Amino acid sequence: MAVLIAPLMMFYHSYFVISVFVGHSVKWEAQEREGRKVPWKVAIKHTQIMSCLAVAWGVTTFYFTPSLFMWLLPVLVGMVLAAPVIRLTSSDKLGIAMRKWGVFIIDQEVNECKALKRLRVAMGYFAISQHKAEVPALPDNVWQSMPEQVLSQKPLPMRHRLPNSA
Repeated sequence: MAVLIAPLMMFYHSYFVISVFVGHSVKWEAQEREGRKVPWKVAIKHTQIMSCLAVAWGVTTFYFTPSLFMWLLPVLVGMVLAAPVIRLTSSDKLGIAMRKWGVFIIDQEVNECKALKRLRVAMGYFAISQHKAEVPALPDNVWQSMPEQVLSQKPLPMRHRLPNSA
């Protein structure tokens, strides 16, 4: 999967760097991670230039240097199949099926870490009621109620809120 996704990331990172050098404004916005599949239309819209460039690059390389084409094939496959890769990797059903089959998981997701297991067992013998925490009393002359912040205004700097501050 990393071999398929790496060329996509390489393309987008290169695009952002070149855009900055050219002077275009670049936004790197947070992804939507709500378990929804990316629609085909959106996946194709965001990958069509990359896929076309990969096909052109592959045809040119195959024509002029077939041995180089074989070396570039893993990169080209990821770029040409960018839309299906994005669509499939956004599928929560595929993710659940892969987890069920044991694909794309690490050992700690299946087997509890030994250190955490020992800690969990040891915590069973530890009773919090035996250890009373003493909270030191705050002197009355230092006590101050917390002001309620008005959300339409910027908060005041700390020096304006504390009494006797210089």
